[in-house]
Amino acid sequence: MLRQGIIAVAVLVGVVAAAPVVAAAQNTVAQNTVAQNTVAQDMVAPSVPTGVRQVGQDQGQAVYGWEAATDNVGVAWYSIKLDGSAVRKDTKRTRQVRVYDLYLYCHALPGHSYTLTIEAVDAAGNHSAPSEGALITVA
Repeated sequence: MLRQGIIAVAVLVGVVAAAPVVAAAQNTVAQNTVAQNTVAQDMVAPSVPTGVRQVGQDQGQAVYGWEAATDNVGVAWYSIKLDGSAVRKDTKRTRQVRVYDLYLYCHALPGHSYTLTIEAVDAAGNHSAPSEGALITVA
């Protein structure tokens, strides 16, 4: 008789201990649903990035940067464009690009000049208008 009582208490304790885990999982699902609905309903584009300019040099190559854009939900990444064509993404939101990287990864040609513009993109895929252009030359 004593053994049955111990087993019943152990089972009851296990059920009580599981209750917070179930509640936490339900809260996580609810939060994810709200986040997904917010992104799905987001129709507002981010503001235009400003101040595209040379901010320094790295190993003899120019580094360009810009001021952060704002968004009602948040900027997810920046689209880096040369002459209006998207060539690279700043997914880490460092707000900088090395001209050498444009040559190395984006096939920008040495000795050629390009207009660099930036667009901010939010998680819903809304794009800002392009920034003012900065003339860059690949060395």
